Amino acid sequence: MNKLHDSNMYAEKKLPIFESRCKRGIFLVVHILFLIVTCYKLTSASLWFDEAIEWRISVMSGKEMYDNIIQTYQPPLYNWLMHIWLNIHFSEFWFRLSSVLFGFIGCLGLYFSINKLVGWKCACLSVFFYTFSHSPSISLEEKRLLFH
Repeated sequence: MNKLHDSNMYAEKKLPIFESRCKRGIFLVVHILFLIVTCYKLTSASLWFDEAIEWRISVMSGKEMYDNIIQTYQPPLYNWLMHIWLNIHFSEFWFRLSSVLFGFIGCLGLYFSINKLVGWKCACLSVFFYTFSHSPSISLEEKRLLFH
């Protein structure tokens, strides 16, 4: 009887380890899936008009960039960050990768917020739905512009 009781205690101790591995595994899979979905064919379409304007402003020198930002009535933080980002590497993929990284940070924020409020299963499900609801909306917007 004592051995049976000891074996049940051992099984109870293993369960949290399995559960934490399962949580970490699902967390990684869902977030890697987000990165794959958002990076797939990232540069297959040419730059949109607003992206081209942001690109042009972000590669300007400090004074010229400041003058152009004032004319567009936009907060300057994005352009300053993109100016630094594009000084690291200069390509269309790298330019668009910044949006993916900001989206990934938002994805992490969504996960940790929902995890704290409801639990890790809902958090993973939220990130999964966020991953697949964001990409189709971009694709639909591109199709709408092509047919009008």
